[in-house]
Amino acid sequence: MRYSKATAIFLLAAAAVFLTCSETGRDNPYDPNTEVLILTLLSPSDSSVIRVGTPVLFKVSARTGFDDTPAGSRFWWRSDLAGLLATRASFTTDSLPVGTHRISVTVADSLDRRGSRTFSLNILPLPEFGVMITQPPADTTFIIGSAFTPAAREFVPAGRSIIGRQWKFGQGSGIPDTSAASPGEVTWNKDGTFELIYQIVDDRGRIAADTSVVHVLAESTPPEMRIVSPAADTAIVRNDSLYLEAFDQETAARIARRGWIYPAGSGYEGVIDDTTATAGWRKFATPGIFDIFYYVTDLLGITVADTVRITVHDTLPAPQAGIIRPHARDTTIVAGDSIRFEGFLIPRAESITQKWDFGANSGIPADSVMIPGWKVFTLTGTFKVIYEAGDMSGRRSRDSVSVSVGANQPPTARIDQPPGNLSIGQGVSYTFIASDSDPDNRPLRRYWLWPPASGITPSPADSAANSGSRTFNSTGVFSVSYHVIDDKGLHAADTAIVTVSANTPPTATITSPSIDTTLAAWAEIIFRATDSDPGGSIGSRTWNFGAGSGLLPDTTAVTPPKYFGTAGTFTITYTVRDNLLALGRDSVLVTVTANDRPTAMITSLGPQNTISVGDSLSFLAIDSDADGIASRSWNYGAGSGLPPDTIKTPDFRRFNNPGTFTVVYRVVDNRGGVNADTVIVKVNP
Repeated sequence: MRYSKATAIFLLAAAAVFLTCSETGRDNPYDPNTEVLILTLLSPSDSSVIRVGTPVLFKVSARTGFDDTPAGSRFWWRSDLAGLLATRASFTTDSLPVGTHRISVTVADSLDRRGSRTFSLNILPLPEFGVMITQPPADTTFIIGSAFTPAAREFVPAGRSIIGRQWKFGQGSGIPDTSAASPGEVTWNKDGTFELIYQIVDDRGRIAADTSVVHVLAESTPPEMRIVSPAADTAIVRNDSLYLEAFDQETAARIARRGWIYPAGSGYEGVIDDTTATAGWRKFATPGIFDIFYYVTDLLGITVADTVRITVHDTLPAPQAGIIRPHARDTTIVAGDSIRFEGFLIPRAESITQKWDFGANSGIPADSVMIPGWKVFTLTGTFKVIYEAGDMSGRRSRDSVSVSVGANQPPTARIDQPPGNLSIGQGVSYTFIASDSDPDNRPLRRYWLWPPASGITPSPADSAANSGSRTFNSTGVFSVSYHVIDDKGLHAADTAIVTVSANTPPTATITSPSIDTTLAAWAEIIFRATDSDPGGSIGSRTWNFGAGSGLLPDTTAVTPPKYFGTAGTFTITYTVRDNLLALGRDSVLVTVTANDRPTAMITSLGPQNTISVGDSLSFLAIDSDADGIASRSWNYGAGSGLPPDTIKTPDFRRFNNPGTFTVVYRVVDNRGGVNADTVIVKVNP
């Protein structure tokens, strides 16, 4: 049917009026209490006429009367002439007997709701003598310049023969007639309407013919069509209904097929019988975004379509998704580290989909749960991790964090003690100390390795940088190594070669004081010792003056003067170590009695004094002591040419020699306590 322009305008106006009104005027017409299925016969058409032996497609669809959804689980096809034909929704047969069949189809669903449809099908017998054009199978339309190969079926009684054939392609077609049974491919180069005729003559002079109409169009114009209800993309809530209606109009060729196509998940994806412009009410029970198409195809095979997007929102609120672990928006790790990922989602419903994307090229597959847990990043790079949730109607929420993965750097390891290769005597103990670090501050596992032949037994202390003291009881050359491994398996090590030789330990003897000694605080004392090593040489000497003495260790056999400022008893130890680290040791006790230190201060000069040769300086000092001063002395420095003085105020002294001299004023109290003051005198030439 061809619509006029005025009709089309009317339809569009009606659609506009519909869209401005509520749906109360188009309420769902189906009775909720119905138990009848509504059937649509898809093939063949009612009252079709078919020659015997020709394949026939039987196909039916069914819907529930209340909510207009696809239905049907059992099918029965019956013919009043042939009985039960099939028990499925569609089938094809070419074995129907000749006659006018009254065919019924019944469909039942799982609740035994049923529907039936009856139609007629006329099966004609084959003619005794005749012809039937099979290609094209019916009147046809195509564009100028198109080609096809005509074909026909001939019916001739046994014993008879065909003596003449002729194909005619229509007056004005420009295609010459042919007497060949198969004319081959024929091209139609002129537009118009032509009768395609095939005629045969048998040996008795009988003539039979069949005719098909061929419409050749000069140009093709696609059919006009549009969806008018809904006229635009529409959003509804689940279980709402929409009225689906389209407008179409033929142009160059008749419309051969039309229909609605519903996407998966809409609830109507199985519907195949919406083959009219008005599909009617459709209820959408599943949230989602659905593109619904309406198409028309004309006899030329030209198809045009329109689409409308229907968004069905869930009755739940829109999803809200967020990342709660890791807490920081930017996280830096090294390759091989793990991060725990957790999200939160409101509301939680099965209809809401979730997706974790751990970044392009991260190598971590996507996840679809709220808490994917620990994920290991083995590849380096910066990855944007996205957690997204969306409902079926397209409402979405997302959150993201950035994860920077750097390459793991190896740790470092260094043996600090000994600072190099070590030579040591058999039976001598030595403390091995190492240091280590890791550029990435990774946790480190530490361990020392001792050669089995060294005689050193491994211990828990081997897992510390300071291994403690180790004794080499076997001679030989041993490789001692210190190792660190980070938590990703990167390793570093350092090695020291230890040469262990047989050795006689050195001897050490304190000669002054040679016995335990008592002295007053601040009294001067010089410590002297002798030592020897029969098998080598002395490598180091150390005086230790006891805890609490306030005196620093000394490294000479004869010490400078020492002063104990604290009363108490102190163990003085003299230790020598030979070239193979064997030890010799001696000790003595020094008891220090309480004593106030005398005071001594040069008052006539400043700390630094500069004069010329021949100039004089005045030397004056003050001193004090609770118990009394036993002696005083001035020393003007080696090379000054001035003799010492033993009085508090020697007054002026002339410097006749150039140089820099340390002038010392020294006071000793009556218990041996000593104090002194010094100034510098620089004498220019």
